[in-house]
Amino acid sequence: MDPFDPFRLYKRAPQPYCWYGHTPALFDAPSRDSRRPLDWLAHSFLAVSPLRGERRVVTPLLGFAWGFQVAAAHQVELKPLLPLTPAD
Repeated sequence: MDPFDPFRLYKRAPQPYCWYGHTPALFDAPSRDSRRPLDWLAHSFLAVSPLRGERRVVTPLLGFAWGFQVAAAHQVELKPLLPLTPAD
């Protein structure tokens, strides 16, 4: 976690931001030491936090699901990108 939190969002957020700033970037390259069967799914969102007085709100702008599956034959298959809604 980034120790710099000027808006104090991390402390009370049930799911904190991973990156934040003017040009946030998402990079994730999951890896495993062994290739056992696995079904892995991630949800990623681009969000903003408009300040409304003392109230801080996390507002999702864009979300997508992505991931991979490792089959019993050790084959890795990427999951298709799927759009998410704010409710996700």
